Amino acid sequence: IPASTVGTVTRMLRAGEDEIAQHYAVKTIENIVSHGGEWAAKFASPETTASLVTIMTGAKDEQLRGTAASTLARAARCEPAVLQTVLDKYGVKLLVGGLRDPSPKVQQASLNLLNRGLGDLGARARAALASDDKSSLLPTLVLLLERGSAVLRGKALLSFALLFRLHHRWLLAACGTKLLPLLDRL
Repeated sequence: IPASTVGTVTRMLRAGEDEIAQHYAVKTIENIVSHGGEWAAKFASPETTASLVTIMTGAKDEQLRGTAASTLARAARCEPAVLQTVLDKYGVKLLVGGLRDPSPKVQQASLNLLNRGLGDLGARARAALASDDKSSLLPTLVLLLERGSAVLRGKALLSFALLFRLHHRWLLAACGTKLLPLLDRL
């Protein structure tokens, strides 16, 4: 892919662009990063990551937000530096915000990012996740267990398991939520 094409597609992600054009650009990037390889690496830049986060958190159209979140999760799968950038720059608060989004597609992508961060990243990222405020993440995960689809419930359970493996404080904090009665019902 020529550099000019990469530049043109990523320019369409900027704030103020037409949402339909943004959606096509995000979908194009999603398709490319889904396959990985050298072409995906060209789109996994910090600027593209920042634009995708802005679209994920600020777009009015639910489909565009969902596609941006999915693209971010897929980019993080093929280029771990994307997830590291997201965690360093925006923190877990971004992921918790995505878990609270009304769109199941945004919720699923946020769970994918969280689980990848808990399972695959180095000690620095895991330490940031371990020290994060439990008051927002745990109730949000419990809410997904209560009201989410089967896929979201399964990924939320995986998040709990990864958190418990990360540090025993998460298990203790989870016992203060409605997790145990929910597990009995599942």
